[in-house]
Amino acid sequence: EPAPGAQICGAACWSFSTMMSDGLLIDAPQTVPSEPPPSEMALGEIMAIWPAGRNDRPSKSSRLIFRFSLGIDGPFNTGDPMPAGQMELVGPPGTVIPTRCYHLVETRVVNLFGSIFNASQLGVDVWDPNSPVTGCEGNGETAVISLSP
Repeated sequence: EPAPGAQICGAACWSFSTMMSDGLLIDAPQTVPSEPPPSEMALGEIMAIWPAGRNDRPSKSSRLIFRFSLGIDGPFNTGDPMPAGQMELVGPPGTVIPTRCYHLVETRVVNLFGSIFNASQLGVDVWDPNSPVTGCEGNGETAVISLSP
């Protein structure tokens, strides 16, 4: 147990809390260390919204929405399609991603947020249809997602 005020995360953290719809905390918030995002990634987070299928009870299957943005340090320019290849997403400690996870990957903003307008209000862009997800393999906290041009 770290001393009060001690930094436990180093370069980056995942923070979690469970709240009622009115914002009152249900249990104690938790913060765990994580790897800092690579320079190619400008943003990486779990969105603070409640998607259908989310269940925060211990040891229960749940759904979370990860949001990310490619950064300017990588080989990408604004408007470029995602390149073919593999993208690795690593969840916080304790995350268990099924070995076969393709059916769990959802990139259609209408299915996630109800409309393109709702997604844009949350700062989420439409996934490029020229870069479809063609596979997903999970291993513990890691999902390797395959993309095709």
